[in-house]
Order: sequence, then structure tokens, then C-alpha cells
Amino acid sequence: MVAGLVLAACGGDDGGDDVAETTELSDTGSSNGLDTDNPFTLGLVLSSSGPIGVVGPQSLLGVEAAVKELNEGGGILGREVRIVTRDSKSEVNTAVLGAREIMDNEEPDFMLPDTLTTNALGILPLTTDANIFTMNNASGAALNDPAQFPYHFAFANSKSQDVAAMTAGTKKLVELGTIDDVEKVATLIYNSGVSQIVKEAMEKQFPAAGFDIVANEIFEPTATDITVQLEKIRATNPDILMLSAVGPGVVTAMTGLRDIGWDIPVMADASSALQDLDAQLPPENKDNFYFPMLTPVTREGDTASSEIITQLESVGKIESLFVSTLTHDITVWAAWAINKAGTTDGDAIAKVMETVGSLPESELPQNRALKINPGYSATNHSLGGGDLSQAFSLAHVGPLVSGTFPKLADITIPKKVD
Repeated sequence: MVAGLVLAACGGDDGGDDVAETTELSDTGSSNGLDTDNPFTLGLVLSSSGPIGVVGPQSLLGVEAAVKELNEGGGILGREVRIVTRDSKSEVNTAVLGAREIMDNEEPDFMLPDTLTTNALGILPLTTDANIFTMNNASGAALNDPAQFPYHFAFANSKSQDVAAMTAGTKKLVELGTIDDVEKVATLIYNSGVSQIVKEAMEKQFPAAGFDIVANEIFEPTATDITVQLEKIRATNPDILMLSAVGPGVVTAMTGLRDIGWDIPVMADASSALQDLDAQLPPENKDNFYFPMLTPVTREGDTASSEIITQLESVGKIESLFVSTLTHDITVWAAWAINKAGTTDGDAIAKVMETVGSLPESELPQNRALKINPGYSATNHSLGGGDLSQAFSLAHVGPLVSGTFPKLADITIPKKVD
């Protein structure tokens, strides 16, 4: 437990209901002159079990690290910060129930409405009605709707940016001589709340980059054998397989390629790397797997060291630096905007966030790990509006060191991606 936090624990492995457990606030806040009688409450709905259960604990780690920093400083609005959580079990109805429990029982000042797009879309109508400011690291055009969700801001690169990074990564592999020239590509997409967005982005960007899409297949999250889809793709003889998947879907795809004996390079999107790929992918073909990642999550050589790693490791073990970095920065951005607004009113905080895209670096929160301007404005509440042209590196599978993946090279994407 991090000093200065109140953590509402999720139910145990017995499958019972999630029950909030609280601990007394530490002396950290009072020693810093913070208000501990009226703590500032962060309400988190996290996928801590289920198909993407790896994401929840690492999301919490990022928030805990940021809250530790806040409580060692001025807190939020002079109040000590505490955390309450619920496990969505990677399922929308449970996510909505968890959000209701937090809102009914914990009086949250800010909420993170899960990292799954479908779950977030189930929660946001509740938080919007309650005038609660929210941020999360889920992507999807539906989340970037200031008219429908005026108090919500997404802090995750868009799927269009992911596809642009996949394109740049593929060209970099050719440039490095790692793979032969690429003319024909096939796409394999995990059926999720954003699969149609991914498909449309690929169909637009790949041909524009000179890649001929010769096959497109979609597979279900529950699938354990996708031999039929893979054989259809192989029949078209592509030069590379473009994979958009998350969690077990990545393992299913690579296991299927191994089982049919197809040795083809695979370029995946960043969502594939929410897990320890070196441990999870088949050893027979994991060297064929490449993916773009945000630069702080890649490393050169066998050691990894950065300020964000130090902060996270002071709280717990890093297993997905990608996830923890995003939620750390979400907490930093939220604290910055709320302190600047001087209130927990969702409308007032949103108006502060909508100025971000026009602000110089010197006026942005300096303790964020990702030194990018999200580009938020009155019409754009998504990181997809920011300039991520220099934010990506090309990574490959190897042992994780403090949550970082081995880097092959830096890559550049367009400043604006439709």
C-alpha cells in the first residue's frame, strides 16, 4: 500500500462481489499541510480480471505513482488524494455496476471509466449526468464527442495513429534490411469495439503508402483456433501480416501461424504489447513479431532507466510500462486541470483542458512522462488531435526490463492523421 492512499480493494479470487475496503489515511498528507478530513477521491473502474485482466493492475500502478507524487506535494486543491477502485472484469455490465457503486458510496471527484472502449461508453452517461470530470486511456471516435460527453478526455493514441505507426514501422524494417520489400499486405483484426475503425484506417492508409491489401480477416475474442482465417490469408501470398489485436488474441494469432507452419513477418499495433510478449508468444516464431510503441516504453540495450520508471518502481513492479505510463499521465493531467480550474466542477475543468492545444510547453504539467501536447480543444477531446509524429519507436520481442521492450529504431508518422 502506498503511503497517503486509501485503496478500495476488489473482491478476491472466490468470484464474490467486489467490496470496498478502506484503510486510514497516512500522516503524509497532514505533514504536508494537506486536508485529510476531506480527501480528494479518484474513482477507478479497471479491467483487473477477464480477457484483458493484465491491464487493470498496471493501470492502478500508474495512478498510484502519480498520487504518491501529488500527496508529497500539494495534493489536489490542497486535499490529500485517495483512490477507490472496482474491477470491471473486462465486461461492460460489471463496469457500469462498479461505476455506480463508486458514485453512490464514495463521492468521487474524478473518475477513470475503464480502459475498454465499450465499458467506458457504458459508464460515461452516468458521469456526464453527475458533472464528473473523467479521463481514460481508451481509444475510439465515440469517446471523442464533446457534445455527448463534454467532461471526458481520452488519453490514448488513436487507431489511425496506430495504423500510421504500423506503416512507418513496416517501411523501417525494409529500410533496415530486416525483411524484404513489401508490396502485398494482409490484415487480421481482433473483433472489438474499435475493429471497424481499425479496418477503415488500414483500408485508407495502406494503399496510400503503396501497400496492396490482398486479404482481410476478422476473428472473435473467444476464438482459440483461427486456422481457417490464416489459411485464407496465406493463399493470397502477402509479404507481411498486419495484426490488430489485444491480450489473448495476439497469442492466438501467433500460435495459429506456428501451428500451420507459416513463417511470415507480423507487424502489430501498440495494443498487442499490453502483456509480456517474450513470455506469452510461441518461441518458434516470436522473432517474427514487430510493433510500434510510444518511445518511453522502448529501450536501447539491456538496461532501462528513466524518471517514470523510478517513480513506478517506488510503488510496485512494472509489467506494462505502456499502460502505467498512460494512467500516470492521466492522473497528472487531471490534477493540473483541476488545480487550475480551482474546482471539481466538470464544466469548469473541461474548459481548462480545452485550452491545452494552444498552450506552449512551458505552461503544461512538467511532471508528465510523455512530453507531448495532446492537442485538446473545444472540438477535440482526444490525444488523436495531438502531434505524435516523433512519439513512436519500432520494437520487437525480447525480455522485458522494467516494462520496456527492445527498440529497433525510431520512426516518424505524419503530424496529423485522419
